[in-house]
Order: sequence, then C-alpha cells, then structure tokens
Amino acid sequence: MRKTAIGCLLSHSGCTVSRQELDDEQPYSAKLGPNSCTFAEILATTSILCSTVMAARCRVYNHACRHSVPLPSQHHNHISTAITFSCLNLISLSLSLFNLLERNLQSPRTNINMQYSAIFLSALFATLALGHPARRSTPDKSIRVQLSGPSELATQTAFEEGHRQVKSPNFSSGPYDTVSLEVGKGVKQQGLRCQVRNEQNKPIVVLRNGNRDITFADGDAGSWTFESGAQNVVAIICDPAFVKGEAPPAAPSATPAAQPPINVRISGLNEFATNIDFLSGGLVREVQRAGGRGIDKFELTLDPAVKKQNLRCKVLDKAGKPITGKRGANVDITFADGGNGPWTFINEKGEPINVDTSLVVCDPAFVKRAA
Repeated sequence: MRKTAIGCLLSHSGCTVSRQELDDEQPYSAKLGPNSCTFAEILATTSILCSTVMAARCRVYNHACRHSVPLPSQHHNHISTAITFSCLNLISLSLSLFNLLERNLQSPRTNINMQYSAIFLSALFATLALGHPARRSTPDKSIRVQLSGPSELATQTAFEEGHRQVKSPNFSSGPYDTVSLEVGKGVKQQGLRCQVRNEQNKPIVVLRNGNRDITFADGDAGSWTFESGAQNVVAIICDPAFVKGEAPPAAPSATPAAQPPINVRISGLNEFATNIDFLSGGLVREVQRAGGRGIDKFELTLDPAVKKQNLRCKVLDKAGKPITGKRGANVDITFADGGNGPWTFINEKGEPINVDTSLVVCDPAFVKRAA
C-alpha cells in the first residue's frame, strides 16, 4: 500500500501512516497497529527533524564566526531572517498537520493537548537554535609607522591612540629614506600625525605630493620621502596635538668645529659592553641609539676639555622611559661623570636590575635631582 508524505517523513523512525489509515472510518483506537504512530509522535518527529536542520545551519554559521571564516556582511541579517521564517513555517506546518489528521481521523479530544504540546516543543527547539548571536567584526584600531630605506631595509612600529608616544624604530635605526603612517578605520582621530627625528634629535623634513612638513599623516596617499636623503632615525613620535604645517626652510649647513670627546659606556650580562661617542661636546642636546639587552650599568666619561663638566645624561628603556640609577648614596634618572665610576640600574625597591635599553640622551639642560 502506498505511503503518504507523512508516512515517508516518519519511515526512518519505524512509524508509518498509510492512505488507507487516513481514509478509513474505523475508530481511531482500531487503526493503531504495531508500527503506527499517534498524533503526538507524528508532530514531535516533524518538529525534531525541522529543528535539527535549523540548528545545523546555526552551528555552521557560529563555527564560521569562531574560526574567523569570512562571510559577506549581509549574511548577518539574511541568516537570522531565514531562521526566523523557518520557525514560523514550522509552527504553521504543525498546525496544518494537526488539523488535517483531526479532520480525517476524528480523533478523541483527549489527544489535542498532546498535539499542542508537540507544537510548543517544536517552536522551543527552533528558538534554542537561535541562541548564539552573530559576532560582529572588531573595527581596526591599529596605528603603524613604517620606515624603509636602501637595501630593502624596513621596520614597523605600532602605536596606541589617544596620547603622545615616543618610540625608537624596531630592530634598526637605519638608515631610512621613506616613512609611512597607517591609521586603522576604527581610530577616532583619522588625521593623527607623527614625526621622526634624526641623530641630533631634530625633526626630519618629509615630502609627499608637493607637501613639505616635519609631521606626517596617513591620508591613503602613500609614503613620505626624507628631504635630506637616507639617515638614521632615533625616535618616532605620534602625538594627537600635532597639526599640519609647512616645515621651515633649511638652514645653510656649516661645518661644526671639532668638539672634545664625550664617551658613554653601557654594560650588562655576559660581559656585554659598548661605547657610544657624543660629538657635540655637551653644548646642545644630543641623542644616540644605545640598543642593548640586559644592561645594568652606565658610565659617562668627559674629556677634560669639555666645557660643561657637570653634563648629565639619561638612558631610556624600550618603552622610551628613563631608567633610574644609583651610585653611592645618589639616586637619579640623569647621570654625571664626576670621576666616580659607573651607575647601577635599580628598580623602585632599590634592587639592581637588568634592562633592555634603546637611547641615551645627553642634554646641558639636565640637572641633578634635588635631595
């Protein structure tokens, strides 16, 4: 005997309903054979199958979210709408099926509560399938300054928005001849500007599309070129207060008079030590790169001919913060010569530490910390 559509749907669960069973006018209790199904079983099976399909769709979508599988943005709304309509169709199907079976079989009213319970469960299963909301993509809030130079030399340094930051280039100070700024679409200040400084701690003049400035922005217009050619970069500064402005005209270069030597020596783990020469004789602020790992000592040596014998210097860590040092009873963030040997780096508790360094700054304006 040919099965109805409902019978085909339920055949996998061992339940069958034939057309003869639907058309027969025998009492309902007489139609139930060993493989026949009650109304509640038919409705429950239908609801479970439909809910399983919707839950599988949700699991596929949520799996794509968890594993960052790209989906078109319009799918966020389309999938939710499709599943909602599936829920409504499921309820409509259950009601139609109930009315059809009740009309043909004239079942006792005592089965109605069971059938409505099955309809309620189908809606509940479908609602649970919508339990995990779609995850929205996070806006890009990255800020990156990229330096590049001859021989494919390149480095990238990341910054945060909202406050002034000073960093040294990663891995190498150069030489570089171009710089670019990439501001993510999620950054509030899209016009953020940055600046690069040379070994004399002076802003490097940069050029792009007829613009000449000492600060640079993103603007989706590519890289800026150093006006004076390839040179070392000791500091990168990104500051919300920077504004667009034309760079001052370049002053004619003059050959500086030779100055007496100033030597800075840093040392640390594994007998590491390096000497750094300062060339301005302590007359002006001078910044030199001093990258090192595990540094714990600093020593400044001034030639007797240096005019400012009380010149002081400071050492910056990888984050651009000054390191505290101790020599005898003196504790300070600026260090002098004095002929008394090296300074030892310490933490807030006064304990000796090893630090990764980035820059040394010597400035005639530095003074000894007040006792």
